[in-house]
Amino acid sequence: MKIKNYFIFMTFFLVCSIGMAQKTEVNGSVVSEDGMPIVGASVIVKGTATGAQTDFDGKFTVTAERNSTLVVSYLGFKTQEIKVTGGTMTVTLTEDA
Repeated sequence: MKIKNYFIFMTFFLVCSIGMAQKTEVNGSVVSEDGMPIVGASVIVKGTATGAQTDFDGKFTVTAERNSTLVVSYLGFKTQEIKVTGGTMTVTLTEDA
Protein backbone atom coordinates (compact mmCIF):
# COMPACT_ATOMS: atom_id res chain seq x y z
CA MET A 1 0.00 0.00 0.00
CA LYS A 2 2.84 2.40 0.81
CA ILE A 3 4.47 1.74 -2.54
CA LYS A 4 1.23 2.60 -4.35
CA ASN A 5 0.90 5.89 -2.41
CA TYR A 6 4.54 6.71 -3.13
CA PHE A 7 4.01 6.07 -6.85
CA ILE A 8 0.92 8.31 -6.93
CA PHE A 9 2.79 11.08 -5.08
CA MET A 10 5.79 10.91 -7.46
CA THR A 11 3.52 10.95 -10.52
CA PHE A 12 1.68 14.00 -9.18
CA PHE A 13 4.99 15.74 -8.39
CA LEU A 14 6.33 15.06 -11.89
CA VAL A 15 3.19 16.35 -13.61
CA CYS A 16 3.22 19.53 -11.49
CA SER A 17 6.90 20.23 -12.13
CA ILE A 18 6.45 19.81 -15.89
CA GLY A 19 3.51 22.20 -15.83
CA MET A 20 5.45 24.85 -13.94
CA ALA A 21 8.45 24.83 -16.30
CA GLN A 22 6.53 25.31 -19.51
CA LYS A 23 8.29 27.04 -22.32
CA THR A 24 6.61 29.18 -24.89
CA GLU A 25 7.60 30.28 -28.37
CA VAL A 26 8.05 34.04 -28.49
CA ASN A 27 7.68 35.78 -31.84
CA GLY A 28 8.41 39.42 -32.42
CA SER A 29 10.26 42.09 -34.30
CA VAL A 30 12.93 44.64 -33.50
CA VAL A 31 12.61 48.09 -35.02
CA SER A 32 14.31 51.46 -34.71
CA GLU A 33 12.54 54.59 -33.45
CA ASP A 34 11.47 55.45 -36.99
CA GLY A 35 9.89 52.01 -37.44
CA MET A 36 12.57 50.53 -39.71
CA PRO A 37 13.40 46.86 -39.06
CA ILE A 38 16.81 46.17 -37.50
CA VAL A 39 18.53 43.30 -39.31
CA GLY A 40 20.86 41.10 -37.22
CA ALA A 41 19.84 42.31 -33.75
CA SER A 42 20.64 39.87 -30.96
CA VAL A 43 17.75 38.47 -28.88
CA ILE A 44 18.93 36.35 -25.93
CA VAL A 45 17.03 34.78 -23.04
CA LYS A 46 18.72 36.30 -19.99
CA GLY A 47 20.81 33.84 -17.99
CA THR A 48 20.84 31.19 -20.74
CA ALA A 49 22.63 30.43 -23.98
CA THR A 50 19.32 30.47 -25.87
CA GLY A 51 18.90 33.20 -28.42
CA ALA A 52 18.29 34.29 -31.98
CA GLN A 53 19.12 37.01 -34.48
CA THR A 54 16.57 39.06 -36.33
CA ASP A 55 16.04 38.34 -40.01
CA PHE A 56 15.81 40.71 -42.99
CA ASP A 57 12.43 41.99 -41.76
CA GLY A 58 13.65 42.44 -38.16
CA LYS A 59 11.65 39.39 -37.00
CA PHE A 60 12.76 36.74 -34.50
CA THR A 61 11.51 33.56 -32.85
CA VAL A 62 12.93 32.23 -29.60
CA THR A 63 11.80 29.63 -27.06
CA ALA A 64 11.71 30.86 -23.46
CA GLU A 65 10.05 30.13 -20.15
CA ARG A 66 7.17 32.32 -19.12
CA ASN A 67 8.19 35.35 -17.04
CA SER A 68 11.78 35.15 -18.27
CA THR A 69 13.58 38.20 -19.66
CA LEU A 70 14.78 38.83 -23.21
CA VAL A 71 17.90 40.94 -23.74
CA VAL A 72 17.74 42.74 -27.09
CA SER A 73 20.86 44.47 -28.39
CA TYR A 74 22.41 45.86 -31.54
CA LEU A 75 25.53 47.93 -32.16
CA GLY A 76 24.77 51.65 -31.95
CA PHE A 77 21.53 51.14 -30.00
CA LYS A 78 20.76 50.93 -26.28
CA THR A 79 20.29 47.39 -24.96
CA GLN A 80 16.79 46.63 -23.68
CA GLU A 81 15.50 43.96 -21.32
CA ILE A 82 11.91 42.87 -21.99
CA LYS A 83 9.75 40.49 -19.91
CA VAL A 84 8.27 37.56 -21.83
CA THR A 85 4.51 37.89 -21.73
CA GLY A 86 3.66 35.54 -24.58
CA GLY A 87 2.28 36.31 -27.98
CA THR A 88 3.88 38.62 -30.51
CA MET A 89 5.98 41.53 -29.31
CA THR A 90 7.60 44.53 -30.96
CA VAL A 91 10.80 45.92 -29.44
CA THR A 92 11.79 49.47 -30.33
CA LEU A 93 15.47 50.23 -29.84
CA THR A 94 16.67 53.80 -29.33
CA GLU A 95 19.97 55.07 -30.66
CA ASP A 96 22.88 55.24 -28.25
CA ALA A 97 24.50 58.68 -28.45
